[in-house]
Amino acid sequence: MISRFVPVLLGGIFILLMGAYGDGCRSEREVGTTTCVACHDGFSGSDQSEFLESSHFFMDCETCHGPGGAHVANAGRGGLFIDNPDTFGFLEGIADCADCHQSDFDGFLESRHAATEAASCIDCHNVHRPGGFPFDAEEGLPLNSAQYAESCAECHAPEVSGTAMSVHGQFEIATCGTCHDMHLADTFPQSPEDNSLCLQCHQYNLPDDAAVDFHTGGFHPVDPAGSGASRCVDCHMLPHSAAGGILVSSDHRLFTVAPEVSNNAIEAGVVPVPPNTCGGVIGCHDPGVPGSGVPHDHTNAGQNSVFQVLYESIGDIP
Repeated sequence: MISRFVPVLLGGIFILLMGAYGDGCRSEREVGTTTCVACHDGFSGSDQSEFLESSHFFMDCETCHGPGGAHVANAGRGGLFIDNPDTFGFLEGIADCADCHQSDFDGFLESRHAATEAASCIDCHNVHRPGGFPFDAEEGLPLNSAQYAESCAECHAPEVSGTAMSVHGQFEIATCGTCHDMHLADTFPQSPEDNSLCLQCHQYNLPDDAAVDFHTGGFHPVDPAGSGASRCVDCHMLPHSAAGGILVSSDHRLFTVAPEVSNNAIEAGVVPVPPNTCGGVIGCHDPGVPGSGVPHDHTNAGQNSVFQVLYESIGDIP
């Protein structure tokens, strides 16, 4: 008879103890990480066992999830009595990150990701795993192309696909993180407007202005920020998506596009006519940009033919 009451008695004592512990002077910690991981083992609850090997292992789960006493007393049923940042508002869900990552957090708040609420810290980082990403990453090592692709492709599939086709992607000599820092307002660690972004790696083959001038056939004097001439991104990253006239995406294959491509589109009746490397991109042979070179209307088949000759004289550089 007594045995029937033992579970009830023990359960009551456990709840009383939890209540006594909670009523005293306490911090957020009520049960500790060991207790959390004991249940979050992939069987009783979601598997968070890798947390013990993550860079956040020194923190208790309750630092970010709040006191866990009542949650444990309820045996975790329904995910009740515990904070889950995934269910919070955009900023509220990542506020805890600022406690340790203030500089990254401040930069992120100025980024397009935050401004449009397109992605939060926890969309790109999984704090329960080694490396802090939603995929396997060696602690302390730079992410490789495949790992960046897995994360970034969730929202930027065309760009990731294009990068994979580029020389950068095929030879894994540059990743998304080489050109973009998601914790900066404009995501660029260096400016694409004066070629410094590209020259951070291409100094070996374009060591000075004379080399850049030679690379572009001698027709494009080097004054990128002032005139738009010899700007790497205007030749190698043509726009392929725009909203309200504002460029929101560009071709990450890095291929130059011959003027004859625009002519082929004209013959096929494609509207609008796609730009090519020589024309149709603001700053490149644009009549509205002083100093950008001989004006070129990429919708004019005759002009495209003339520029095709010049394009071929420079060389079909991918």
